[in-house]
Amino acid sequence: MFWLGASLPILNWLSFSLIASAEIPARELNGEWLLFFLACSFVIGAGNDLRGLFRGLSASLSLSSLIAVAQWMGWVSIDSYNFPAGLLYNSAIHACAISLVITALACAGDWRFMPLMVPGLVIAQSRGAYLVLLAALIGRIFGWRGAVLAVLAAACVLLTFVGVSDADRLLFWAVAWQQLEWLGHGPGEFSNMVFNVGGVIHYPGHVHNDYLQLAYELGVFAAPIYLVYAVALTRTRSKYWLPFVGFATSSLFFFPFYNGVTGLIGATLAGHLIYHDRMQRISRDAPAMEVR
Repeated sequence: MFWLGASLPILNWLSFSLIASAEIPARELNGEWLLFFLACSFVIGAGNDLRGLFRGLSASLSLSSLIAVAQWMGWVSIDSYNFPAGLLYNSAIHACAISLVITALACAGDWRFMPLMVPGLVIAQSRGAYLVLLAALIGRIFGWRGAVLAVLAAACVLLTFVGVSDADRLLFWAVAWQQLEWLGHGPGEFSNMVFNVGGVIHYPGHVHNDYLQLAYELGVFAAPIYLVYAVALTRTRSKYWLPFVGFATSSLFFFPFYNGVTGLIGATLAGHLIYHDRMQRISRDAPAMEVR
């Protein structure tokens, strides 16, 4: 599990570098392959302890954080969609991944693996990543109802101060919402979306709301994925519930489901939460063995 976590951000960088060098208009895994990858990640999470995975992710994201610092200082030798993004091509997703891993490490008491990731989180200046940490913190103190209320309140505050990126995000949401179909448009189809508004051509790549993008692409067939989210969010007694709260929060305004690193985090957490809770119930309900 450690080496899976340690290698994935590096593979993410390699895949984006190949796409950029070949000038291929694609972004990582997509469509049916992405769904298969996430299903495998769910199974991995169900059958394994996640501590090694998050330690491995912390190692590679620490390296990514140091690269992001170098990018922030002017080093641009690594292909990236925007800077400073380290190995993850997008600074917001980079910060989101770091915030999720920090939350998971905190829940497991692995504090010593955090420090080198902090610079990458800070210099990204991502409001969404800070909101992920806030949702986890509020959830720790007040439970899932408090986390939901905190996220909704923070989202209202953020949308009150709409910048250029926020206006684009609202536009993408409106376009996706207006074109929803019962059976969906097909896995990965939103990545091909191009539209013209006021003479400006937009190629968003992602809706920036995974719930809405899943509905756009899969229609009613997205229901099982929504159900997995809902069931995992009810497993509040697991130590890894809080990072999944953060993942579910980030899905409101990022695209963590559609990035290999954050998608792995979310899917393994969901698998672990659901399986762990079920095994606890079986163990609790099983009759005590008679000792002779």
